Amino acid sequence: MGLLCLGLAACSRLPAPVHETMTNTSNTNKVSALAKALAPLQQANAGQSGVALLPNGREALAARLGLIELAQHSIDVQYYIWNDDVAGALMLDALRRAADRGVLVRLLLDDNNTKGMDDVLWVLNQHKNIHVRLFNPFVHRRFRLWSYLTDFTRLNRRMHNKSLTVDSTASIVGGRNIADEYFDIGQETLFVDLDALVVGPVANAISDDFQKYWSSQSSYPVDQIVSPSSNRVSIAARASSAKDQPIGQEYSDFVSKYGLLDAIKNGRLSFSWGPVHLVSDDPRKAQGLAPQGKLVIDALPHLLGAPQKRFLVVSPYFVPTETGTQFFSQLAKNG
Repeated sequence: MGLLCLGLAACSRLPAPVHETMTNTSNTNKVSALAKALAPLQQANAGQSGVALLPNGREALAARLGLIELAQHSIDVQYYIWNDDVAGALMLDALRRAADRGVLVRLLLDDNNTKGMDDVLWVLNQHKNIHVRLFNPFVHRRFRLWSYLTDFTRLNRRMHNKSLTVDSTASIVGGRNIADEYFDIGQETLFVDLDALVVGPVANAISDDFQKYWSSQSSYPVDQIVSPSSNRVSIAARASSAKDQPIGQEYSDFVSKYGLLDAIKNGRLSFSWGPVHLVSDDPRKAQGLAPQGKLVIDALPHLLGAPQKRFLVVSPYFVPTETGTQFFSQLAKNG
């Protein structure tokens, strides 16, 4: 048993990531339709960031698909969960179609929830304009439990960031991962969550933060981790199959009628403007090397401030711990 564990430990070691240079072949001098639609709003709110809330699940996915469709130069995508379901298939196909138009697509996924998707991600990565990386990946692809047994400390540090940024101009951030239950698809478990479409300086900050994670020592090109696939996976066929499902057809109809550009132009999607500060973990946390006091949890007390009348929390994971319980109890005592 001891020799077996030693062997597993040796096989669980990750090599150093190989980060290739990427070239964007799109015409970056051409002003996109998205930039044109946002220009009047940004001129009227110079130097400020715009935030439009997306509380509705269906609208949140439609906005993502619409944003991808409007992309002209680049799309940066970063998620903790990406399921192999209707929402996942529609999103991957939208990214593929954008890449076919010459848009540079970078997809960074936390590897904790990619089980069963190796073939899909490997095939997607073969597109000349699509680059897929896995954050803090598992060495054992099929039997991930072995990796936890031999490398638990590293694998317990995950990337929960969720962002979709187009042309460094607009980004959707918030609590939703890419899975049916986040977008009101189907009749089973559904999650209450919240996203925001943001533009202005904060979109640039999100782009910079994505770059930090993309270039980090915990981000691995998928073809460095995943074996070449002999399975002829078709991203387009998978999306077509998803649309053939009753719920998929219903959703496709909703998306086609949504019209993100029109929603921005006619004010149906309303922005609030002001200074916005991005708070994000240092990607070195996956290696246990993040500077002390530089994580999101360290910034929370300052961000929460001192509420005077009410304090509302929407979170799928509410684990306040003893310190948090004392904090909320004191808020209640303060009235």
